[in-house]
Order: sequence, then structure tokens, then C-alpha cells
Amino acid sequence: MTDQINAKSPTKSNSRSISAAFAVFGFLLSLIIGLLVTGVSNSLYLLVAVLGLIAFIVTFSKLDLGVAAMVFILYTQMYILVGERYGVTDVAQGLIMLLVLSMGVRWVVYPPEIPQGWMRPLFLVAFYCLVCFASVMFAVFPPVAMPIAIETLKSGIIAMIIAVTLKSKESFRLVIWTLLIAGIFLGTLSVIQFTLGTYTNDYGGYAYAVLSNISGDTSDYRLGGPVADPNYYAQMMLVLVPLALDRLWNEKQRLPKILAAWALGVTSLTVLLTYSRGGFIALAIIVVAMVFIFYRGQLHYLLAVAVLALLLVNILPSRFTERISTLTELVPSKSSSSIVSQDYSFRGRTSEMLVAIQMFADYPIMGVGLGNYQELYQKYAQRFGMEFRSEVRQAHNLYLEVASETGLMGLFSFMLLLIVILKSIWDGRKALLNKGLVSVSNMVTAYGLGFIGYLLAAFFIHNAYPRNFWVIAGIALAIPRMIEVEIAATDELKHKHKFLQGNGNGA
Repeated sequence: MTDQINAKSPTKSNSRSISAAFAVFGFLLSLIIGLLVTGVSNSLYLLVAVLGLIAFIVTFSKLDLGVAAMVFILYTQMYILVGERYGVTDVAQGLIMLLVLSMGVRWVVYPPEIPQGWMRPLFLVAFYCLVCFASVMFAVFPPVAMPIAIETLKSGIIAMIIAVTLKSKESFRLVIWTLLIAGIFLGTLSVIQFTLGTYTNDYGGYAYAVLSNISGDTSDYRLGGPVADPNYYAQMMLVLVPLALDRLWNEKQRLPKILAAWALGVTSLTVLLTYSRGGFIALAIIVVAMVFIFYRGQLHYLLAVAVLALLLVNILPSRFTERISTLTELVPSKSSSSIVSQDYSFRGRTSEMLVAIQMFADYPIMGVGLGNYQELYQKYAQRFGMEFRSEVRQAHNLYLEVASETGLMGLFSFMLLLIVILKSIWDGRKALLNKGLVSVSNMVTAYGLGFIGYLLAAFFIHNAYPRNFWVIAGIALAIPRMIEVEIAATDELKHKHKFLQGNGNGA
């Protein structure tokens, strides 16, 4: 009797859950029909409703696809471009609501899919978000800090959605390929723009070019991508280089290898053609690190990388070498004991970093408040006799920005997040190798190097596009759980194999 009752209970529960899913589906469908019947004047509402229905169906059937779509939309800045073009206030907020709705309904329908191991990511994200909101109360200008704190919370929710959804190597591989497709899309447009010299064409908003200083009195166009800023664009794209290199080395089929080579080519070229010095330094470090980790001791691979680097230097425009050569100004010369450069941007960034340090010294616990650096920069620059720059200035260093605006509490919570992520990736890589899961370990290692590349570039720029950071942080936070699932599945498979062997021998 008990077995019969227990057998029926899941059926009833599942029936109620499916009814709930159909109720949501019916609501969205009736909304579309209502818009059609009433002859809505704004076609945007109808378009959003139709897309919402499609997105709900796709996301409900497979959450990984919904998350992958969100990653693509956010990383390509499509949500900003759509918002600007159609006057939608916050596309990302709509994406969050849709995904949360789809996830909730699916978990009700399929309770076994409720994620495990989400407490640590939640603690890390919530801790930093709480510190950001606390900084509002101590901010010099609280009205400036509050919207940024709310934006941080939204971005943190995005990171958590990604972290709890990606829980298998298949979903991890899907999101990596989503990032690479985004890189192919953006990078190809940028390479075409550079090749044709069509710098005044922004290609629908996905390929801006910015006329800015190269060195001395020389100015030229630099690729800015959808963010219209060469340095941030370089930071976005260099994350993808190790991912493309890993897929090129480790994909088995021809088409994925071709796509990986395409992604590697356009993302690498884009980083270089932004003429971003910070991006170049970070790119060089992660490529050398990747070759060292995977092909240490194999001289022919090292020689191949060296030859490729020499070829690139010869084919890249002279503006690139002019820009990169200014890095030598940071090295003290015998004729001058000062390391202060004659380069305009170096001088400006030195002043901005010194101001950030002074703000941190003045407000060490909670900082001056989110977004308050730019409000106070001129006051500090005049106070200490630093170079005056009339336009709005930023710290131009993510870590100094966090320290100056959120103090020790913000710096501690932020660094805790980064340290846990990096340690989890490193420990997970070793655990995967110990279990013989080399292909998954390679993907994790490549992603870790891409994440490190982003953090290296952040030494030279502030966090102007936080959602990019939280997207890649959310993927990184998903890695430990994904590794646990894959190792558990491997152990179970080995156990079954031994069991079957034992039965075979016994027979």
C-alpha cells in the first residue's frame, strides 16, 4: 500500500507542476493575443511579448540555453544597444526576470534539478553587494552611490543565475562557445572595419572606432567595439583568447576547430589593434602562461609562438609599435631619477591613481562611496597640486577604485571573491587531472587564464562595465560545482564498470 501511495504522489505533484508551467505559458500567449486584438499602437510591446514567449519556452525546456543567450546579449552589449535604439529602460532587468521565472517554474516541475552547492557563491556575491550598499550610508554624495549599488546588486543576481545553472561540462562548454561566438561576431566586424578603414561606420553600434592619442603628438583611430573604448574592448576580447586557443587544440571535429581558429584570429588581432598597452601586456602574459602550462619543455611549441609573435610585429601597423614603445618610458633612465613619463596618458593616470590612494587614506574603512571618486577628483587634484584635467576622471585601476570608493571592507570582500574563485579553479584543475578528466581540466585552465587576463588588464582601467565582470565571475563561480558533478559521475561510472566486471568473473 505504501509503495502504491509513494508511486502516485510524484505523479500528482508533477501534474500540478506541469499545470503551473502551462499557466505561465497561457498567460504569455494570452498577452500576445490581447495585444493583437486591441491593435496596440506600439509594435515594440508586441515584439517584446513574442520574444518573451519564445524565450520562456526555450529557457524552460533547457535552462542552459537561456543562460547562454543571456551571456551573449550581455557580453556583446546588445542589451545596451537595444535599449538605446528602442528606448527600453533596462533590457538586462527583463532578462533577469525571465530567467528567474523560467528557473522557478522548471524547478517546481523537476525538483531533482534544484541546484546544490550554491551557498558559497551566494555568500561571496551577497557579502560584496552588502558592503556596496553600506558604502552608500557613508558616502560623501549618497545620491551618486545608490544607483551604482543597485546596479551592483542586479549584476550580482546575474552572476548567481549563471553560477547555479551551469552544472555540467556540457553546459560549461556551451557557455564557452557562446563567448567565442560573441568574440567572432564582434572581432570580425572590427577586423573588417580596420581592413577597409571604415572608422566612421559603427556597424550597428557593435564596432566603434575612437580617434585618440597614440604617442607624442600623433593621433589615430583605435578600435573600440560596442563599448566605444579601446582599453575596455581589449579587456573584453583578451578573455576569449585562451578559450579559443584551448578549443583549437582540443576540439575533435573539424568545424569546431575552424571556428576556434577564427575566434583566436579575430580576438587576438582586435586586442592588438585597440593599441591598448594594458591589453597587450595581459595578452602576452596569458599566452606565455598557457603555452608554459600545456607545453612546458616542448621547445618546438615555444619556438612556434616566438615566430608567430615576430610575424605579427612585422605585419601590424606602425601605430601599434609606436604605442607599445611608449612603455619604455616607465623604465627609469640614467639621465633621470624620475619614472614620471612624458606621455600625456601616463601622467594623467599617475595623478588619478595617486588621488585614489589619498582618498583611501582619508576614508580607510568604507571609502568615499560608490561613484564618488569622479565627484571628488578635481578637489583632490587641486589640493595636492596634481595635473588638472577638466573632464570627468576615474581611478584607472580597478583595485584602487574599489579601495577608494568602498574602503577596506569593500577591498576585503572583493579580493575574497577573486581569491576564492582563483583557488577553486586551481584546485579543481588538479582534481580533474587526478581523475583523468583532461579535456575538462583544459577548459577550466583556459577559463582561469582568461579570467586572470581580465584581472591583469584591470590594473590599468577601472570597472566601467561591471556586468562584463559579473558575467565572467558568475561562470567562474559555477566551476567548482561543475567539477564535483563530473568527478562524481566518473566515480559512479568506474564503480559500475567494476561491478559489471565482478559479476562477469563470478559468472
